[in-house]
Amino acid sequence: MLPWQSDFTKAKIAAQLKHKLIVVDVYTEHCGWCSRLDHETFENPGVIEELGQRVVWLKLNARVSVAELKPYKIEGFPTILILNDKGKLVSSFSGYLPPEQFVEKIGLFLP
Repeated sequence: MLPWQSDFTKAKIAAQLKHKLIVVDVYTEHCGWCSRLDHETFENPGVIEELGQRVVWLKLNARVSVAELKPYKIEGFPTILILNDKGKLVSSFSGYLPPEQFVEKIGLFLP
């Protein structure tokens, strides 16, 4: 299981302490693609093994975290934000990605 956090401030602190990027899963409750991303990609053993400890994982509900997400101009769900340890946007993408493509995409931003 990926070590998800749900507090943006705590995720930034963890990222700063560990010198890691933050991967943010922005979702909504009734989003089929969000659910598919959760079950097929985020629970995939390969994703967990390859990326699990290499980034700080943050899951934010778009309806609850409106103020925190406003600067990122999110237009669809799911959206994955890749942030530096200060919360600055490095990259983002929307929509479902299968496990192998997700690992490949996130891996582009990791040392």
